[in-house]
Amino acid sequence: PPQGTYRYDMSTPDTPPASFFAPGTQPTACIGCHAISRDGSKIAITLEDFDGPGTVLDVANRPPLIAGSARQPWNFATFNADATKLVTADQGQLVLRAVLGGNVLATLPNSKGSKGTHPELTTDGSRLASVETPNSPLEEWDITSASIVTRTFNDAANTFGPSSVLVPAPPTASCYYPSWSPDGEWLVFTRSNGTSNSNINAEIWTVKADGTR
Repeated sequence: PPQGTYRYDMSTPDTPPASFFAPGTQPTACIGCHAISRDGSKIAITLEDFDGPGTVLDVANRPPLIAGSARQPWNFATFNADATKLVTADQGQLVLRAVLGGNVLATLPNSKGSKGTHPELTTDGSRLASVETPNSPLEEWDITSASIVTRTFNDAANTFGPSSVLVPAPPTASCYYPSWSPDGEWLVFTRSNGTSNSNINAEIWTVKADGTR
């Protein structure tokens, strides 16, 4: 199929994927940086290629929940448990936003000398995994020397705990694209030597969320 965003039902593996957008309505050719809420009701996308303005769409009806001047650029996003908030990444800065309207609720501090990207909240929304890298300027889709860090998230108070390094950056490799297991006990991430973008030698690794192997 042509480049685009597609839907695939894992429960019917013989049914081919179908385009999420009707013909001629996809907002841009490249919206690879998208995220689905845990309940499947919302999708966060970047509209105009990387570093473009982001929005959230209602999956059932497609209306944008962040529109007009409220749109701010981001490249990666992750929803909280009830899909009312999301953490977004842009130029090495993570922020917590409201889904309706997109206003910033909190800004997450990075470790000294690092930039943050690739956020991923647990299913219950209690912990955030992300990537920290010294790369500057930061191209979030093509990073090196990246570590995986985690921190707690208090959804009611919109506050985050201090970050803790779970997977340090190896001397000649990077760790990125973290993803939690449904029970929050494991993290899957990508590891590669050199840069992350389209690295054909990248590998999938797992680590226990408490840091044990």
